[in-house]
Amino acid sequence: MASAQKNITKEIETYEQKNRMILDKLDDISHTIDILNDSLKQAERSYDLIRSQEPSLMWFQKIFNKSKVEQYFEDLNRANSVLNDLVDQKRELLESQACYEKSLRENNRRINIFQSERQNMNIQFNQWLNRQQSQLKQLEKRINQLNSLKLLNKVKELDFSQTYCDLQKSNPWFDKDFRVMQTELFIAALKVKKQFLYDNRKNLSKARMIWRKQADYISKVNGSQIIGTAWQWLNCAIPVISTTFASLGIMFGNLPENSISNVFIDYSCSGNRSLQDADKFWL
Repeated sequence: MASAQKNITKEIETYEQKNRMILDKLDDISHTIDILNDSLKQAERSYDLIRSQEPSLMWFQKIFNKSKVEQYFEDLNRANSVLNDLVDQKRELLESQACYEKSLRENNRRINIFQSERQNMNIQFNQWLNRQQSQLKQLEKRINQLNSLKLLNKVKELDFSQTYCDLQKSNPWFDKDFRVMQTELFIAALKVKKQFLYDNRKNLSKARMIWRKQADYISKVNGSQIIGTAWQWLNCAIPVISTTFASLGIMFGNLPENSISNVFIDYSCSGNRSLQDADKFWL
């Protein structure tokens, strides 16, 4: 918007400069016309004076005083020529004056258009500025409310000079009361899971039996699916189950693909197994 306003202002200044030049020319033309008007009056008086000196008995004078008649017509033609030249000059000046006045009106029309556009831009900018100031006031009000709420709840701000461990524990939204409620929620979740497992203890017992006797079920049509379901029940009861690389084939050999949701491999405890074996298992 600033660039557009700058361009409009430049256009207005250009047309105003043109108008000043036109006005100067119009002043010159007006001054010249005034001089021509005086000259025309003088030329008309001279022409009228010569006309008044027309010889009497013109036909007689042409015969007996030819030189006088010729001088009269010569003076009359000269005065008429001067008068016509002045009239032509005035007509040309009036035409130039009309042309400049037309250009002046056109320039003023364009200036009015640009001024109107600039005014509309100023109105739009002021409206945008008012909206931004209103939003800024709302944000300042919200900041003040949050600051008041922070003081009311005695929120401790972050201290970045602390160690990383202490900094993680000093989150402003993570106070002692929150930790207590978090612990209570975790205990409640354990109770819910305990109740769920108790209500499904028969299914869990059956899954444990199937897992221990995989050889008896793998030969069935849907044996792999049965063993996979048994594993899901056991994994639900015991979320983290550890084993060694040597036992992987025996423990998970009968499970279908994508049966294990997450696998965590500790390379530092791989024993005699190579890292390539771990990568093969992961793949």
